[in-house]
Amino acid sequence: MNFGNRFQRKIIVGQCIYCGRADGPLHKEHIVPSCLGGNWILYKASCPRCEGVTRQFEGFVAADQALVIRTLAKLPTRAKSGRPKSLPLKVTRAGHEETIDCPVEMYPIRLTLETYPPPACIDKRPYEKGIEKMGVGFVTPSAKTIRDLRDRFQIDGYDFSVTLQGLPQARLLAKIALGFATAAYGAKIIEHAYIRRAILGESDDIGRWVGCFNRPAAKTNSFHQVGLSIERDDNIHAYVRLFARYRTPEYLIVVGPAP
Repeated sequence: MNFGNRFQRKIIVGQCIYCGRADGPLHKEHIVPSCLGGNWILYKASCPRCEGVTRQFEGFVAADQALVIRTLAKLPTRAKSGRPKSLPLKVTRAGHEETIDCPVEMYPIRLTLETYPPPACIDKRPYEKGIEKMGVGFVTPSAKTIRDLRDRFQIDGYDFSVTLQGLPQARLLAKIALGFATAAYGAKIIEHAYIRRAILGESDDIGRWVGCFNRPAAKTNSFHQVGLSIERDDNIHAYVRLFARYRTPEYLIVVGPAP
Protein backbone atom coordinates (compact mmCIF):
# COMPACT_ATOMS: atom_id res chain seq x y z
CA MET A 1 0.00 0.00 0.00
CA ASN A 2 1.54 3.30 -1.11
CA PHE A 3 0.42 6.84 -0.35
CA GLY A 4 0.31 9.75 -2.76
CA ASN A 5 0.76 13.39 -1.88
CA ARG A 6 -2.60 13.68 -0.16
CA PHE A 7 -5.25 11.40 1.31
CA GLN A 8 -8.30 10.87 -0.86
CA ARG A 9 -10.59 11.51 2.09
CA LYS A 10 -10.63 13.28 5.42
CA ILE A 11 -9.64 10.85 8.18
CA ILE A 12 -10.97 11.55 11.67
CA VAL A 13 -9.38 9.30 14.32
CA GLY A 14 -11.16 10.39 17.50
CA GLN A 15 -8.34 9.55 19.90
CA CYS A 16 -4.69 10.39 20.39
CA ILE A 17 -2.67 7.99 18.26
CA TYR A 18 0.21 8.09 20.77
CA CYS A 19 -1.36 7.74 24.22
CA GLY A 20 -4.84 6.55 23.23
CA ARG A 21 -6.64 9.33 25.08
CA ALA A 22 -10.11 10.03 23.69
CA ASP A 23 -11.37 12.70 26.10
CA GLY A 24 -10.33 16.33 26.18
CA PRO A 25 -9.16 18.39 23.22
CA LEU A 26 -7.72 16.54 20.24
CA HIS A 27 -5.82 18.32 17.49
CA LYS A 28 -5.08 17.49 13.87
CA GLU A 29 -1.80 15.67 13.30
CA HIS A 30 0.52 16.13 10.33
CA ILE A 31 1.90 12.61 9.89
CA VAL A 32 5.00 13.95 8.17
CA PRO A 33 5.63 17.34 9.80
CA SER A 34 4.44 20.27 7.70
CA CYS A 35 7.92 21.81 8.10
CA LEU A 36 9.24 18.84 6.11
CA GLY A 37 6.62 19.24 3.41
CA GLY A 38 4.07 16.75 4.70
CA ASN A 39 0.51 17.11 3.39
CA TRP A 40 -1.00 14.04 5.07
CA ILE A 41 -3.27 14.97 7.98
CA LEU A 42 -5.19 13.00 10.59
CA TYR A 43 -7.95 14.91 12.38
CA LYS A 44 -8.66 14.67 16.11
CA ALA A 45 -5.55 12.54 16.46
CA SER A 46 -3.17 14.13 18.96
CA CYS A 47 -3.67 15.37 22.52
CA PRO A 48 -1.86 18.54 23.68
CA ARG A 49 0.64 16.61 25.81
CA CYS A 50 1.72 14.23 23.06
CA GLU A 51 1.73 17.06 20.53
CA GLY A 52 4.31 18.82 22.70
CA VAL A 53 6.48 15.69 22.85
CA THR A 54 6.47 15.02 19.12
CA ARG A 55 7.08 18.68 18.29
CA GLN A 56 10.41 18.56 20.12
CA PHE A 57 12.02 15.78 18.08
CA GLU A 58 10.40 17.03 14.87
CA GLY A 59 11.98 20.42 15.52
CA PHE A 60 15.42 18.92 16.06
CA VAL A 61 15.39 17.09 12.74
CA ALA A 62 13.95 20.09 10.91
CA ALA A 63 16.42 22.61 12.34
CA ASP A 64 19.60 20.54 12.52
CA GLN A 65 19.45 17.88 9.83
CA ALA A 66 17.13 19.34 7.20
CA LEU A 67 17.52 23.12 7.55
CA VAL A 68 19.28 23.70 4.22
CA ILE A 69 17.01 21.52 2.11
CA ARG A 70 13.92 23.00 3.78
CA THR A 71 15.20 26.50 3.03
CA LEU A 72 15.91 25.73 -0.61
CA ALA A 73 12.52 24.06 -1.03
CA LYS A 74 10.79 26.96 0.77
CA LEU A 75 9.06 24.62 3.18
CA PRO A 76 7.06 26.13 6.07
CA THR A 77 8.97 27.60 9.00
CA ARG A 78 7.97 28.90 12.43
CA ALA A 79 11.17 30.94 12.76
CA LYS A 80 10.31 34.58 13.45
CA SER A 81 13.36 35.70 11.47
CA GLY A 82 12.28 33.72 8.41
CA ARG A 83 14.48 31.48 6.31
CA PRO A 84 18.26 32.05 6.56
CA LYS A 85 20.05 33.56 3.58
CA SER A 86 23.43 32.21 4.65
CA LEU A 87 24.98 29.79 7.13
CA PRO A 88 28.43 29.70 8.77
CA LEU A 89 30.91 27.37 7.06
CA LYS A 90 34.43 26.56 8.21
CA VAL A 91 36.87 26.87 5.32
CA THR A 92 40.59 26.83 4.61
CA ARG A 93 41.88 29.75 2.59
CA ALA A 94 45.55 30.43 1.81
CA GLY A 95 46.52 27.89 4.46
CA HIS A 96 44.42 29.48 7.22
CA GLU A 97 41.19 28.29 8.80
CA GLU A 98 38.30 30.73 9.05
CA THR A 99 34.53 30.87 9.03
CA ILE A 100 32.57 32.47 6.20
CA ASP A 101 28.92 33.25 5.67
CA CYS A 102 28.04 30.77 2.95
CA PRO A 103 24.92 31.43 0.85
CA VAL A 104 22.40 28.68 1.54
CA GLU A 105 22.16 27.76 -2.14
CA MET A 106 25.92 27.05 -2.15
CA TYR A 107 26.11 25.20 1.15
CA PRO A 108 27.93 21.89 0.54
CA ILE A 109 25.61 19.70 2.64
CA ARG A 110 21.88 19.96 2.07
CA LEU A 111 20.58 17.09 4.18
CA THR A 112 21.97 14.59 6.68
CA LEU A 113 20.19 11.36 7.55
CA GLU A 114 21.41 8.73 9.97
CA THR A 115 21.61 5.13 8.88
CA TYR A 116 20.94 2.16 11.15
CA PRO A 117 21.08 -1.64 11.07
CA PRO A 118 17.75 -3.38 10.41
CA PRO A 119 15.24 -3.43 13.28
CA ALA A 120 16.51 -5.86 15.91
CA CYS A 121 13.22 -7.76 15.82
CA ILE A 122 13.92 -8.54 12.15
CA ASP A 123 17.54 -9.72 12.18
CA LYS A 124 17.30 -11.21 15.72
CA ARG A 125 20.67 -9.76 16.78
CA PRO A 126 21.39 -9.27 20.50
CA TYR A 127 19.73 -6.04 21.55
CA GLU A 128 19.60 -4.07 24.78
CA LYS A 129 18.34 -0.53 24.21
CA GLY A 130 18.46 2.62 22.10
CA ILE A 131 19.40 2.62 18.44
CA GLU A 132 22.77 1.97 16.84
CA LYS A 133 23.96 4.52 14.29
CA MET A 134 25.79 2.88 11.39
CA GLY A 135 26.67 6.07 9.54
CA VAL A 136 25.35 9.21 7.93
CA GLY A 137 23.88 9.70 4.48
CA PHE A 138 24.42 13.08 2.84
CA VAL A 139 22.58 14.96 0.12
CA THR A 140 25.04 17.29 -1.60
CA PRO A 141 24.71 19.91 -4.35
CA SER A 142 26.10 19.48 -7.85
CA ALA A 143 29.83 19.48 -8.55
CA LYS A 144 29.36 22.81 -10.33
CA THR A 145 27.89 24.39 -7.18
CA ILE A 146 30.92 23.22 -5.19
CA ARG A 147 33.26 24.63 -7.83
CA ASP A 148 31.38 27.92 -7.77
CA LEU A 149 31.72 28.00 -3.97
CA ARG A 150 35.48 27.48 -4.18
CA ASP A 151 35.89 30.08 -6.94
CA ARG A 152 33.70 32.75 -5.33
CA PHE A 153 35.44 32.63 -1.96
CA GLN A 154 38.85 31.48 -3.19
CA ILE A 155 38.93 28.64 -0.67
CA ASP A 156 41.05 25.50 -0.67
CA GLY A 157 38.54 23.35 1.22
CA TYR A 158 35.75 23.36 3.77
CA ASP A 159 34.68 21.52 6.89
CA PHE A 160 31.34 21.16 8.62
CA SER A 161 29.98 19.56 11.75
CA VAL A 162 26.81 17.50 12.03
CA THR A 163 24.84 17.14 15.24
CA LEU A 164 23.22 13.72 15.28
CA GLN A 165 21.57 12.20 18.33
CA GLY A 166 20.01 9.01 16.99
CA LEU A 167 16.79 9.09 18.94
CA PRO A 168 15.10 12.22 17.45
CA GLN A 169 15.27 10.91 13.87
CA ALA A 170 14.29 7.37 14.88
CA ARG A 171 11.32 8.66 16.88
CA LEU A 172 10.25 10.80 13.93
CA LEU A 173 10.34 7.77 11.63
CA ALA A 174 8.27 5.79 14.14
CA LYS A 175 5.74 8.63 14.40
CA ILE A 176 5.37 8.74 10.62
CA ALA A 177 4.90 4.98 10.45
CA LEU A 178 2.26 4.96 13.20
CA GLY A 179 0.36 7.79 11.56
CA PHE A 180 0.17 6.09 8.18
CA ALA A 181 -0.71 2.74 9.73
CA THR A 182 -3.58 4.41 11.60
CA ALA A 183 -4.77 6.03 8.37
CA ALA A 184 -4.71 2.68 6.57
CA TYR A 185 -5.98 0.25 9.21
CA GLY A 186 -7.91 2.44 11.62
CA ALA A 187 -7.62 3.33 15.30
CA LYS A 188 -7.90 -0.32 16.31
CA ILE A 189 -4.15 -0.77 15.72
CA ILE A 190 -3.15 1.96 18.19
CA GLU A 191 -3.54 0.11 21.51
CA HIS A 192 -1.13 -2.70 20.63
CA ALA A 193 1.35 -0.75 18.48
CA TYR A 194 4.91 -1.63 19.55
CA ILE A 195 6.32 1.84 18.88
CA ARG A 196 3.95 4.09 20.83
CA ARG A 197 5.94 4.29 24.07
CA ALA A 198 9.23 4.77 22.23
CA ILE A 199 7.75 7.70 20.28
CA LEU A 200 6.80 9.36 23.57
CA GLY A 201 10.20 8.61 25.14
CA GLU A 202 8.61 6.31 27.71
CA SER A 203 10.67 3.28 26.64
CA ASP A 204 14.19 2.86 25.26
CA ASP A 205 13.54 0.09 22.75
CA ILE A 206 13.19 2.00 19.49
CA GLY A 207 16.03 0.11 17.79
CA ARG A 208 14.00 -3.07 18.17
CA TRP A 209 11.37 -1.66 15.81
CA VAL A 210 13.16 0.96 13.65
CA GLY A 211 16.06 0.44 11.25
CA CYS A 212 17.23 0.65 7.67
CA PHE A 213 15.87 -1.39 4.78
CA ASN A 214 18.58 -1.96 2.22
CA ARG A 215 17.23 -1.88 -1.30
CA PRO A 216 18.24 0.41 -4.18
CA ALA A 217 16.46 3.74 -4.40
CA ALA A 218 14.36 4.03 -7.54
CA LYS A 219 14.21 7.35 -9.34
CA THR A 220 11.14 9.34 -8.31
CA ASN A 221 9.79 12.88 -8.26
CA SER A 222 8.02 12.31 -4.94
CA PHE A 223 9.23 14.36 -2.02
CA HIS A 224 8.55 11.55 0.46
CA GLN A 225 7.60 7.90 -0.05
CA VAL A 226 5.73 5.70 2.42
CA GLY A 227 4.51 2.15 1.93
CA LEU A 228 2.74 -0.30 4.23
CA SER A 229 2.42 -4.05 4.17
CA ILE A 230 1.40 -6.93 6.43
CA GLU A 231 4.23 -9.45 6.40
CA ARG A 232 4.48 -13.14 7.24
CA ASP A 233 5.14 -12.31 10.89
CA ASP A 234 1.59 -10.84 10.95
CA ASN A 235 2.97 -7.40 11.76
CA ILE A 236 2.42 -4.10 9.98
CA HIS A 237 5.65 -3.00 8.31
CA ALA A 238 6.11 0.60 7.19
CA TYR A 239 8.71 1.60 4.60
CA VAL A 240 9.66 5.28 4.80
CA ARG A 241 11.96 7.28 2.54
CA LEU A 242 12.17 10.98 3.41
CA PHE A 243 13.15 13.36 0.58
CA ALA A 244 12.96 10.37 -1.74
CA ARG A 245 13.73 12.33 -4.92
CA TYR A 246 17.32 12.58 -3.68
CA ARG A 247 17.62 8.79 -3.37
CA THR A 248 17.94 8.90 0.39
CA PRO A 249 18.08 5.84 2.70
CA GLU A 250 14.93 3.78 3.16
CA TYR A 251 13.78 2.88 6.66
CA LEU A 252 11.75 -0.06 7.92
CA ILE A 253 9.52 0.37 10.95
CA VAL A 254 7.69 -2.57 12.51
CA VAL A 255 4.56 -0.84 13.77
CA GLY A 256 2.64 -3.55 15.57
CA PRO A 257 0.37 -6.56 15.03
CA ALA A 258 -1.96 -6.57 12.06
CA PRO A 259 -5.63 -5.93 12.86
